[in-house]
Amino acid sequence: MKKSSEFSGHFRLLSSLLLISVLFLYGCSDSQTKSEPKSETIVIIEVKPEANPEVKFQSIPETNSEVKIEVIPQSKPEVKPITVPAPVTSVSTDTGITGFWITTADKTGKDESIVQIYETNNKYYGKIIKTLQPEIEGIVCYECRGEDKDKPIVGLMIVKGLKEKDGKYTDGTILDPWSGNTYDCSAQLDDNGKTLKIRGSLAISIFGKNEYWRRTTQPDTTLIPSIKTK
Repeated sequence: MKKSSEFSGHFRLLSSLLLISVLFLYGCSDSQTKSEPKSETIVIIEVKPEANPEVKFQSIPETNSEVKIEVIPQSKPEVKPITVPAPVTSVSTDTGITGFWITTADKTGKDESIVQIYETNNKYYGKIIKTLQPEIEGIVCYECRGEDKDKPIVGLMIVKGLKEKDGKYTDGTILDPWSGNTYDCSAQLDDNGKTLKIRGSLAISIFGKNEYWRRTTQPDTTLIPSIKTK
């Protein structure tokens, strides 16, 4: 009876020690598990204009494991307007009668052609370089005589041999491409060089007429009209 009581006491002691050991091991394991942080994965999407989104991955420690998506917008670049200065279209009037002049039709009063006047060997010459009326483009000088016969109106030399003295231009000739007649010619600047008074006459200066040409800028003469024949 005594031995049975001692055996029962030893068994309860061993059971208690075994339970304490199990609880101790379980507590260590649980504390170790809690001390190890779990990792969190954050996905950051950076949005750029006119480009595919750029995805960046970043891992930071956190107690719970989850995925976060963060969108970072980017502002568009600022566009500043550029101011372009307007082209200068002023006409120089300090070159005498040389330059470009708009002629006017006698009958209609409309702008008819552009004449370029230039200087060679102290004499001044003028030729038609552009017509301003579509219906006369490509026409030739049917009524002209000599070397000017049947020459295109564009490129025709109509002013020849003007001489300058004291601001006046005399002793030249001017050709009327519509009648084929040639007249004595004189010229004089007016309106501060913006207007050229051309006078054509037969023999005596009092028997003639005046034309007034307006100064202009150099025209675009890249288009050459076709030549019409009889």
